[in-house]
Amino acid sequence: MKYIKILLLFITIYSCKTDSRPELKFESSYGMYSILINEFVDASFHLEKEIQEQINSLNINDTLNSDLVAYENLTKEYITYLDNLTDQLIDNSNNGNIHENQQTLTEIQQVNNLFFKDGEYSVKGDEFVEKTDSYRELILKFIKNQNLSVRVKNNLDTRDIIDRNRNSIKTLDYFFKDQSLIGTIAYLKNRKKNVLEFEKEFLNNNKRNK
Repeated sequence: MKYIKILLLFITIYSCKTDSRPELKFESSYGMYSILINEFVDASFHLEKEIQEQINSLNINDTLNSDLVAYENLTKEYITYLDNLTDQLIDNSNNGNIHENQQTLTEIQQVNNLFFKDGEYSVKGDEFVEKTDSYRELILKFIKNQNLSVRVKNNLDTRDIIDRNRNSIKTLDYFFKDQSLIGTIAYLKNRKKNVLEFEKEFLNNNKRNK
C-alpha cells in the first residue's frame, strides 16, 4: 500500500508535464522532488533487503548478535512510524485525492495542521520529537564507532537550531513549518534512508570487529 501511494504521487507529478499551462519552472520543481523521492525510496528498498540478509545470517544466541537484532527491531519500529506519518500526510490531502489535484502537492496547510496547533507543537509534533529522541538514545547505546555516533546524533537531533543570525528556532518549525506537502514527504523519505544507512554501517562495523 505504501508503494502504491508513492507511485500515485509520482504519476501525479509527471502528469503535469503534458499540460500546456505556462508554470514551467513550477512544474520543473515537482520533477526534481519526484526524482529525489524516487531515489530515496529505491535506496531504502535495497538497504532493507541487504540489512535483512545480514540479520538472517546471524547466530542470535551470540550476545553481540543479539545487540544487532535489537538495533534492527528499533529501526524497524522507527521507519514504520515514518512510513505511517507519510501515509497520514497523503491521506489528509484533499481527502487523499493527490492524484486528482496535483496543486495539493505545494500546499502547506496539511503539514502545519499535522505538526502544529495554536503556534505550538501538536500532539503529532510532540510525538515526532519523542519517538526520534527515544530511537536515537536507544541505538546510541549499541554504537561504539565514534564517527557513526556523531552522525547519528547530528541527524536525529531535535534540539533548537541556531540560524546564521544566531536566532534560536525550534526544530519542527525549522523543518516543517509552512513547508509543502511534497517537500515534507521528501524529507521523511530521506530520514528513512538515513537511518537505514546508519544501521547498515553499524552492522558492517560490528562484522569487521569480530
